[in-house]
Amino acid sequence: MFSSRKTILILVLLVTLPILVYWPGLSGGFLFDDFHSIVLNEGILLKNFTIDALSKSALSGFQIGLFGRPISMLSFGINYYFFGLDTLLSLINILIHVLNGVGAYFLVSVFIKQSNGIRFDKKATTTLAAIVALIWVIHPIGLSSILYIVQRMTC
Repeated sequence: MFSSRKTILILVLLVTLPILVYWPGLSGGFLFDDFHSIVLNEGILLKNFTIDALSKSALSGFQIGLFGRPISMLSFGINYYFFGLDTLLSLINILIHVLNGVGAYFLVSVFIKQSNGIRFDKKATTTLAAIVALIWVIHPIGLSSILYIVQRMTC
């Protein structure tokens, strides 16, 4: 499907570039809604890794919004269980962003190959998908959703 050497290089870039770009922002602490949604939210402060505790964590966000964002709240609870209230939470946001960037690369490649319009050769398809994914992972528009901890809900 993809040339392995070029794909490996692209994947290395998709992983390392956003980490390098966003690394300086990891030293920031909790801000604004982080306190209400994470620090002061007893529901995500998991002490046990049980189904009951995980369910409580997932459902602890109903004071935040209409649907409570259970996946985000569960991820904060799991973060707390393994790392505590550490700003490592921002690093996890970067890793989620990196995984989304890798997914975007493969998704754009598939979309280009499946399009009924312009036909691209294999090299052009790979290059275009890489450019789109690389722009997405390092674009400043993602800054607040990556480094502002509670904004994981938008990733």
